[in-house]
Amino acid sequence: VVLLDDDNLAEGGKLMRSAARLLHAGNNPLGWWADYHLASILNVTRQFADAERELTRIASTANAHHYRSLEAHALWTLGVVRGSTDRFRESLLVLIPALEKAEQSAEPVLEGRLQNQIADIYEYLGLTRSAWPHRKAALTMAARVPNRRLRHSVYGSMVAVSTRRDLPHTTRAFLEAQYQANLIGAPPASRLTLLLRQIEADLSTRDLDAAAERLQQADATLAQLSQDPRIETLEGRVRLAKARHALYQSQPAAAVDLATDALQSFTRGREMQKADALLLRARALQQSGRGREALDDIGGVLTTLHQRRGSGESLFGTPELQDVKDGIDELLDGDIEVESALALTDALAGAIAPAATSPRGEVGGDTLCFKVLDSRVRAWW
Repeated sequence: VVLLDDDNLAEGGKLMRSAARLLHAGNNPLGWWADYHLASILNVTRQFADAERELTRIASTANAHHYRSLEAHALWTLGVVRGSTDRFRESLLVLIPALEKAEQSAEPVLEGRLQNQIADIYEYLGLTRSAWPHRKAALTMAARVPNRRLRHSVYGSMVAVSTRRDLPHTTRAFLEAQYQANLIGAPPASRLTLLLRQIEADLSTRDLDAAAERLQQADATLAQLSQDPRIETLEGRVRLAKARHALYQSQPAAAVDLATDALQSFTRGREMQKADALLLRARALQQSGRGREALDDIGGVLTTLHQRRGSGESLFGTPELQDVKDGIDELLDGDIEVESALALTDALAGAIAPAATSPRGEVGGDTLCFKVLDSRVRAWW
């Protein structure tokens, strides 16, 4: 377990497999905990189908034997797996019962991480009122429980929220300082995650010098992760950040190349990250005078959004949908055929049309609907 906490998955996994075999041979219930850690490795290495199958089996066994702590952990990681494949409603279906189990088994660290995970999903779906009670509970747990991983996840999420919500600079600086303090001695992958969040904040405020400095640090940190199974996705995120930096520096050709490299890194899961890379490349192509190629990439983004709608996920309030709207606006501002512009706005309107309220009765998407109509009027004009 210590090796796994240090991200040494190869050695930790080898020892955990031996432990599982020996414990099950002696009918020791701890064998199920060993199985849980092995399933967690499958999640980290992005073998999502195998991870989901194992975690479902473990959760079922734990429930049958009243192992509440094990069931809570298995359900939590199962929720993480589903969230990693953009199945957010399915994720909530197991995260909320996991939270109840964690409360019953007096697991404050797990309870805090679950509160944070649930808040992240509600935020991602644009349901900020539903997110806030869970966010508040997570912050309370982080302040009360001296656990680095809990504080890392909670403050990391708050850094992201502060960027999206455009909170005052002093608030963001405080949150980043708290996040940084809990990364002392953390594995390189965790440090890189922090850098990426800070780069995102720098780019959102167009502080390109600070972003460039942190991108150099990100490259140095990546060099320490050559054996990490997450290297491919992390490389993709760094390349995507570099592409956005190049775009903001009016270097569209470089941005196209970097976004293309990022797309090649997102090979499994993370459909929304692929959509983000396609959208950024479309903007760079448009700036390069390659509007027809840009349309193909925007079409790819809309296909992803339609697929997500087909899986029953809400599109209201999601950052990706607003990004697509902004991308279409940029294309409309350029040299684009009216028929193509109308086709794009029709597709976007279809992506948000299925419902006007969330299952909890919260209205969403109204403003975006009006913006889509505005795009159609502009296209006709």
